[in-house]
Amino acid sequence: MKRNVEDFVQNCEQCLIFSNKKTSEPILPHKVPEKCWDTVAVDLFGPMPDKNHVVVVQDLASRFPAAKLVTSTGARQVLPALGDIYNSYGNPVTQLSDNGPPFNSAEMEHFAEKRNIELKKTPPLHPQANPAETFMKPLGKTMKIAHHNKSSKKEALSSLLQNFRDTPQQATMLTPGAMMFRDGYRATFPRISATSKEVESAHIRDRNQKKERESKINASKFRKQNNISVGDTVFIRNLDKKKKFDPIFSPDTYNVIEISDDNTVVTVVRESDQKILKRHPDDIKVIVQQMNTFKESKKPMSECEETLSFFKQLEAIGSEDDSDFLVFGNDFRTLEPSNAQSSTELRRSTRIRKQNSRYFNSEFEY
Repeated sequence: MKRNVEDFVQNCEQCLIFSNKKTSEPILPHKVPEKCWDTVAVDLFGPMPDKNHVVVVQDLASRFPAAKLVTSTGARQVLPALGDIYNSYGNPVTQLSDNGPPFNSAEMEHFAEKRNIELKKTPPLHPQANPAETFMKPLGKTMKIAHHNKSSKKEALSSLLQNFRDTPQQATMLTPGAMMFRDGYRATFPRISATSKEVESAHIRDRNQKKERESKINASKFRKQNNISVGDTVFIRNLDKKKKFDPIFSPDTYNVIEISDDNTVVTVVRESDQKILKRHPDDIKVIVQQMNTFKESKKPMSECEETLSFFKQLEAIGSEDDSDFLVFGNDFRTLEPSNAQSSTELRRSTRIRKQNSRYFNSEFEY
């Protein structure tokens, strides 16, 4: 009976679309590249009150950042800014970005092909998968302070980049400028060079820290890998939720048609119009195959029938005899009445109770 109740609750569509997921996928950190500026993460910050945006490029090995102000997120503005950055520091081997404009445009593909850059995308609508998001916190604070003080955002951005490049990172214990330029990065502080051995030790320290963080976070009971398979029927998260009473997951049903090798991107197709979408497993909820009810079941519910028969036997025996029973699974045994007290005799307390003298003038027993 308990199993059938669980199956019934798990297959309640209204419960599924209005309840959030309690667990998230285990984190999967990005690999630390062997060389600096080999793999970079690209992202956009904004819009700001003046309608401007900031194009951010950050190296995954050294955490070295580069950024430029642009007036829009269109390819005509972003691609020249990326070109200026890559002309200054070289073309990376791999560029990691989200799936928004202009990174999903044909102009970006032509730009990458011309510069021999491999484009990789993070899971759709999953911004925490982009390592450049870590630079957005100090960038956002800097831009807000500049806007509040009505100062130049370009000068504030330049100062932030200079200070960030000259600050040792917790993961590597070296400054991004020293790792990027082995002879050091000359800014406010004196130039400090980094040897190849020190850079190699920084990479090892960075990898070990990522492994420790991965093990610590994934050990939580709220981190659990979803068993999503091709062919499953699923609900996807309602990302257009605007009101409090809107469902958390869309009521439309989808079928899983493909899963990436690292299990971070799931491709689904909507049953109603065959529309294809890609989502992170955290935004997908599997619909458990509904179990047959008692009336619709083709197989006999042997356990349920045995349970019902067992309780009917208890009821019949209890009506004939008032003896107590001990139940062991589906077995029951009669308890013999005690010699000191009859089984029909009621137990009563012999303690004398008194009223509280604070509320009554005289005490009396009852």
